[in-house]
Amino acid sequence: GCPLPTVAAVTGHALAGGALLVLCCDSRLAAAGAYKIGLNEVAIGLPLPLFAQRLAADRIDRRAFVAATLQATIYNPASAAEVGYVDRVLEVDRDALVTAATARARELTELSAHAYAYTKRRLRERVTEEILATLDSDLDAISGLGG
Repeated sequence: GCPLPTVAAVTGHALAGGALLVLCCDSRLAAAGAYKIGLNEVAIGLPLPLFAQRLAADRIDRRAFVAATLQATIYNPASAAEVGYVDRVLEVDRDALVTAATARARELTELSAHAYAYTKRRLRERVTEEILATLDSDLDAISGLGG
């Protein structure tokens, strides 16, 4: 994983891989708006790979996990914040959200780089190891080669 702080500024649809990218970030801000966030793979006939399930389990509220993954529930920004896709929803335009996300990134870089990287690695170590160990079989399943 990336040892540096990562911040997402979500200003539009974040479905499937876009939602995974959001879930990978350390801090996740979203602008209020009429757009969708979620893991819609099952709804469009794709298996949700284990790596995606593990990323989601690490971020999404346990009570919403089955709905968000197996049932492919799609959320608006406010609901996405309630279940854990994003940390905060701001009532701002795109430019102001990017400014807020940049400020958040600066805040995080003021922390000890060594301490941040070490703690982040340890927090995500088990999930990262499991993802790496199962990635090939996941990719086979997605492509239809694994059954």
